Amino acid sequence: MAFTLNFGNIAKRRNSTYVPTAAQMANELSVVLKDGCSDTAPVFLISAAAFPYNYVQWGNRYYFITDIEYTRNNLFTVSCTIDALATFKAAILASTQFVAYSSVSGGTWLADTRLPILNSREYYETVVTPSYFSEGGHYMLSVLGKSGCNLFSVTEAQISQLIDSVQQSVDDVYDDIINNMGTPEEIIAESLLQTDVLGNAFANAPTCIRSCYWVPFNERNIGAAPVTVYLGNFDAGFSAYKQQITPTLGQLSAAIPWKYSDWRRVNCENISVYLPFVGVVNIPSETICNEEYLTIQYSFTLSDGAISYLIYAGQLTTGKQPIAVHSASCSINYPLGINQQASAGDVINTALAGATRTASAGLGGLVPTIATGVSAVQTGYEILDKMFSTNPSCIGGMGGGAGSNFSKDIKVMNTVHPSMYEPSIMQPRMGVPTMQPLQLSACSGYCQCINAHVPAAAEVSVLNEIDMFLNSGFYIE
Repeated sequence: MAFTLNFGNIAKRRNSTYVPTAAQMANELSVVLKDGCSDTAPVFLISAAAFPYNYVQWGNRYYFITDIEYTRNNLFTVSCTIDALATFKAAILASTQFVAYSSVSGGTWLADTRLPILNSREYYETVVTPSYFSEGGHYMLSVLGKSGCNLFSVTEAQISQLIDSVQQSVDDVYDDIINNMGTPEEIIAESLLQTDVLGNAFANAPTCIRSCYWVPFNERNIGAAPVTVYLGNFDAGFSAYKQQITPTLGQLSAAIPWKYSDWRRVNCENISVYLPFVGVVNIPSETICNEEYLTIQYSFTLSDGAISYLIYAGQLTTGKQPIAVHSASCSINYPLGINQQASAGDVINTALAGATRTASAGLGGLVPTIATGVSAVQTGYEILDKMFSTNPSCIGGMGGGAGSNFSKDIKVMNTVHPSMYEPSIMQPRMGVPTMQPLQLSACSGYCQCINAHVPAAAEVSVLNEIDMFLNSGFYIE
């Protein structure tokens, strides 16, 4: 039995819901249905001079033409297969499915792992110059004086003056003792006489020096004018500003130099922060991807050059937890204080044994005579050891603080592995991450579902084909 069908020659994707227009399917031909064929894969016998078509409409169903065989005398055998997506388009779009990818974005921060990431690198940075650092720095001298423990900002020239004045006082007293040597009784008497000088003038002066550091911080002056520096009761001979001993606390903000404004911040961008005297620390991008700046809280002390940093994502608010905590020491030690390798009695014992001291002009002629009586004055040495428990000696030098030569700026750095394409370019071709249940009529272009199933009045094989297309990716057109 012959009947009429509509044929057309159209270009459409195999996995597309596109339904041809009436104009595209305006070619009517008389056909005969071959015996023994199925409704989903019919075979038609068509008598025509030529058959240039690839698509056919039979009632409410649409078919792809899969094969055209010329039989005889302008008779064609045309094999077809059902276009399930076009035929059941209404049922598909009316269904609600869990959509993995579609034209509907599920959120800026949903990563699209299908997008190629290049191995090339781009670099961006934000530089913030802290106001609390001083390139020239200051020497911080911590001493015990008349008004207790104080911290002073001093110059290198003042340190040299301090060393010279204390050392000269030490040499003067020793010279006085050695130049007045005589009998053991006279030595003991002279030693006792010097007790007041040593105790009150300088003997405790070096022990009053607690520390001396160079630190790269600005001064935190206490008071309107410099005050005299004392080591115990010993006048160091110069004045300096007292400094703040308690920690200085502050904070600053640094913009994060993002390249992207979406999920690629996590997948393509690597954030690190250079902290002066600490080095480079990495900040996980996923913890700050929705922030535009970092808050860096700092605390430092002038007394020892210690500095600590707390890094926060975004604005610092009550109860907010830091994402990074780092500490460092940025001081250079200037060792200035006591040499305890020999006691006062040991020094004089060495002198009596024959070692000359250039600072003692009168010692040379006495050594041969006194050297023979060393054991006789041992009691005198013991008294001196009791009186001078240490040998005051001032030394100076620079050591440590290698990081002082490096940058004092805080830098937020971004190393980017760029994406090959912008997500917007790929959206109509591959969709964007959606990851939510949607009615498919809300989507367009490429769409891919998870565990999709469409209820429709169709054969099981057709329903399975529809589900396969939806779960592997199809186009809503």
